[in-house]
Amino acid sequence: MTYCTTDELVLRTGSTLPNNVLRAVIADADREIDAYLLQYSLSGAGSGACMSASLELSKAGLLDRGRLDGTQPDSSTEGDVSATYQIEAAIKRHRATAFGLLDQYVASQQTRPRRHYVAKVNG
Repeated sequence: MTYCTTDELVLRTGSTLPNNVLRAVIADADREIDAYLLQYSLSGAGSGACMSASLELSKAGLLDRGRLDGTQPDSSTEGDVSATYQIEAAIKRHRATAFGLLDQYVASQQTRPRRHYVAKVNG
């Protein structure tokens, strides 16, 4: 199940990565969502919360990919200017937001346990 599209991810991140890379990042995020929902026997089909969670996990995936391939270093220096980016903190923040959304979705889908009464009839 795909919860978000490459177009949505590009609109929110400005990514210039090819669509096949973006699709792979989204697929990873969506598999993680499906695995999380499976423990509650839920599907995220048609859920805005799952779409938003997918976008957040995809953003984290893009940051992680950039960190691993060197296109998004933790720090850079150009002349007299140096900058430090807190990529790990950003990844954690996106993941925490995603799982917060998923927790809210799960809570909204769970129903109260039903009590069943049994009556014994003689005769």
